[in-house]
Amino acid sequence: MAGEVVSVLTPSYQYGHFLADALASVRSQAGRFEHVVVDGGSTDDTVGLLENQSFASWLSESDRGQSDALNKALGLASGDWIGWLNADEFYLPSIYNVIQPHFETADVIYGDFVQVDADGRLLELVAGHSMSSTVMKYYGPLMPTCATFIRRSLLTERDSWHEELRRVMDWDLWLKLLSRRARFAYVGVPLGAFRIHDSNVTNVERSRSAVEYRHLDTAYGRHVGATGRVLRGWAHLEHALRKVSNGAYIRERILARQRGTDFRWWGD
Repeated sequence: MAGEVVSVLTPSYQYGHFLADALASVRSQAGRFEHVVVDGGSTDDTVGLLENQSFASWLSESDRGQSDALNKALGLASGDWIGWLNADEFYLPSIYNVIQPHFETADVIYGDFVQVDADGRLLELVAGHSMSSTVMKYYGPLMPTCATFIRRSLLTERDSWHEELRRVMDWDLWLKLLSRRARFAYVGVPLGAFRIHDSNVTNVERSRSAVEYRHLDTAYGRHVGATGRVLRGWAHLEHALRKVSNGAYIRERILARQRGTDFRWWGD
């Protein structure tokens, strides 16, 4: 449906130096967007930046982490579709035109993404493929957060983002949607940019990671032991074969020629 609104949720904490790009990339989109920013009580220039713009709605208060902020933002959102854009990420142009044709037939729409450096310059394209439950369960979180849009009716403020998870909350949400038999639509177009910079590395102790992976095993029936190892091996192979069949590796090589190009497309 052409008139549906996309609500973009942005959790933020101490990322004022990147947040301006996220805001601009949503504000400059063609199509119907609203932007909801929930900041965890930053002490940098985040609040000043938010006070001096009029497009996004926002709040800044202490929270229990990124998942808590996303659940709060979801409660403030009024759109028909939900996008998840972290404060250090940004959207590429004209994404509404790419996802809108799938509004009637899909519940989750996702595409490719680019990795950029701290200055927004291209490092590489990461191209994906159509949904596979095996790849999703045993390879990893197939859908990039900055290039995924979810029908609002599939999400609730109570349990969409698991607040006890720090490392795999995106994977947990994707598996939750898969278990709810959501209809997935893949578009072979880069929709968002994921920044690679020193402060975005998730430093989670090994014991915490093991606990979170066990949560995925229990909650979504992932096999462990020898069966799990076989399925993980098959998932990696299927992932590669699907990328070969849809030309993903070729697209990645073609865009590699633009490495170093500034992908911050808005403004003058």
